[in-house]
Amino acid sequence: MKLIFRFLRMLLFLTLLLLVYTMGRAQEVEAENSINDSLSVIQTADSANTEESIGVNSQYSDENMIEDVVPRTPVLNQNYPNPFNPSTDITFSLISQEQVSLSVFNLLGQNVRMLVEEVMGEGFHKVHWDGRDDLGRRVPGGIYFCRIKAGNWSATRKMVALE
Repeated sequence: MKLIFRFLRMLLFLTLLLLVYTMGRAQEVEAENSINDSLSVIQTADSANTEESIGVNSQYSDENMIEDVVPRTPVLNQNYPNPFNPSTDITFSLISQEQVSLSVFNLLGQNVRMLVEEVMGEGFHKVHWDGRDDLGRRVPGGIYFCRIKAGNWSATRKMVALE
């Protein structure tokens, strides 16, 4: 009987371990998909130096280097690092020029910090948050939300601040 309980306990432990691994992998896949959705297919030049382009706004220099890549969909990426202490970077992409509002909220839904309130162009953007509120005070450790609004599109990501 004890052997059966040990076996069941071991089976439960392995199941939980597999579940944790699977959830972690699912978050990695979600991040990869987010990045892949942000980037268009990068084209190559054939032997005659003709370009094949799918969703890419590009200009080639003499060395066939891509100068400008436009994302296909707007994306708010997960902040990095997360969890963070004392600061973090927030990256996002826009498909067209839009009025952008990027804010940080606490669990109560209170606006902690307005990071961006301006018109921004298409492409990839990075905003640094120093972990301070609008009054310049360092925020306590906890869960915060980063919310972006650009035109009719909006997205939210959870961030964790460590003390």
